[in-house]
Amino acid sequence: MSGEDSGATRINCTQCGAGLNVHGGGRVRAHVCGYCGAEMDTQDNYKVLRQFEDMRRPNTPFEIGMEGEIDGVKLIIIGTIGKREAHFGRSWNWVDHQVFSPTHGYGWLTWENGRGIFTRKMRKVPEPATISSGTIENSENRPTTRLDGRNFTYYSSGKPKITFVEGEFNFVPKMGDTNGVVSLLSGDEMLAMIDNGREIEYEVSTMPDQTTLFESFGIDPQSLDKPTETHPLAPFKRTDNAALARNVAFACAALCLVLALMFGSFGSHIATGQAGATKPLKVTFDVTKPAHLVQVRLSADVDNSWAWIEGEITDGKNEAVAEFQQGLEYYHGYDDGSWSEGSQDQSLYLRLPEGTYSVNIAMAEGGVQYGSKPAARAITIDVWEGVVSTFWLWIGFVVFLLMGALFLIQRFFHHKARWAGSDWDDE
Repeated sequence: MSGEDSGATRINCTQCGAGLNVHGGGRVRAHVCGYCGAEMDTQDNYKVLRQFEDMRRPNTPFEIGMEGEIDGVKLIIIGTIGKREAHFGRSWNWVDHQVFSPTHGYGWLTWENGRGIFTRKMRKVPEPATISSGTIENSENRPTTRLDGRNFTYYSSGKPKITFVEGEFNFVPKMGDTNGVVSLLSGDEMLAMIDNGREIEYEVSTMPDQTTLFESFGIDPQSLDKPTETHPLAPFKRTDNAALARNVAFACAALCLVLALMFGSFGSHIATGQAGATKPLKVTFDVTKPAHLVQVRLSADVDNSWAWIEGEITDGKNEAVAEFQQGLEYYHGYDDGSWSEGSQDQSLYLRLPEGTYSVNIAMAEGGVQYGSKPAARAITIDVWEGVVSTFWLWIGFVVFLLMGALFLIQRFFHHKARWAGSDWDDE
């Protein structure tokens, strides 16, 4: 946008005589009468160039003459252009309002699907400077270009058609005019490469804060229809409470993980024993830390098989204090990739008074391993005392991690929705 000085404030239409306000400064090229549709050449004493008839006024909350502020720059709306694009049975309509600032020149304020988008012309040239339709059709990945140190990724292309014209413009618009436009997205900016048949022009669009924008132009945001789709420039918004909840969830997950790893290292190994799977196995141990848990781990070398183990724990008087049945099974193979399921060991946790105890086990039955081989060749017992259970800490870690991940998933779906309007087909 280049600086200009305002000229006259009012003229009469040279076609119908209607009084028209003039807002647009010295570089205005054309003025279209809102009463009779006459397009006048402002550089040639408002000579009538052509007359547009039967134009259907597009729906927009912005009007010529409205004044507002965007990014600290005061602007006035000087012109309105309705546009339409059709593709494979679908159509899109939007309204471009030319805006003018005596200090910053010309730009565009677009009304599209319930949102206001601000666009300014760029003097800088991206690299590459243009992306042809052939490049788009033949590329395996989305084409990209680079401008001001940022990568812009292909979003869409088309040839929008002018359907309505009114007001002042720094060029000469014509009903039905089409320009080839290639749009590329980078974060909160959209770069447009516009081929007007003579040269390639570049424009960058952003989405100002919507409430601030509408209120600045004297429009009540509550009176507007809510957007029905996610605009590619729409920022991802999260309330302060939601951000706090996300951070707390991840902090709690990290705390649960640290405590689980720390408490999981507690305990001392006090007994072990091994025997053939067909023979009973007895292991004796002494409990000296009754305030903590005793862990009894049963292991068997089951391999693509299963084993069912029965046992009991007795005290020093040979009286049973616990009985158990435990299944061990482990399978693996290769089917479109390696896979495995089950486990070769299981653990029991008990709280036992101080004293001497024995664990007695025997394999009750088992599956066949590799044709005629037994389900397991050996069974092992390992006993620890002073163990702290970390089960609920691991549950807490998973739950809090999922809670935090939900907020990241929201961002993912917002990102996906932003790109949903792209005409790029990854297939």
